[in-house]
Amino acid sequence: LERAPDGVKRPPFSIKKWHDVSKAYVDPEDEKDYKDTEEAHFRSSFAVGRLHGIRRGLHDDHRDDQHEIKMTAGGILTFFMAALNPDDVELHVDEVEMIEEEVRAMRQHEGLIDDKQQLFYGYIANGKPKKRLLRLMDKLNKMRTAREGDGTISAEEQMRERDLLAEM
Repeated sequence: LERAPDGVKRPPFSIKKWHDVSKAYVDPEDEKDYKDTEEAHFRSSFAVGRLHGIRRGLHDDHRDDQHEIKMTAGGILTFFMAALNPDDVELHVDEVEMIEEEVRAMRQHEGLIDDKQQLFYGYIANGKPKKRLLRLMDKLNKMRTAREGDGTISAEEQMRERDLLAEM
């Protein structure tokens, strides 16, 4: 598994993987690669959401069976934030508000009001929360692209372009 150097951050609102040759985060190569990248991305994000409950004493399940791993409903926002912005890139206020509102609406719609309610990984990674998360990821990605699409190139893109040109 290729890993990005320290300090290099994944772009938020996307499923990307590090590519050593191009020294950049890139889209997965094919459908299988996308599914594998997405699965790894969601598992690491779920672990972050799970820790939210453990730190607050809300989670008492210590089984190692991946099908029995649980998180609490109170950790859903943490999970969404980790999945949407895994490397903690600075987000615009509108983006944070949109994520918080989507999680509030989902919890209300799904009846996940009790912060202590335990949720299985399968429900989070394959059920309605995943569908909402992917829709939100797409919406936020389009919103950020439109906001940055005023003809200017971000500092991150400028640095990546400079590095690619230096390798030529």
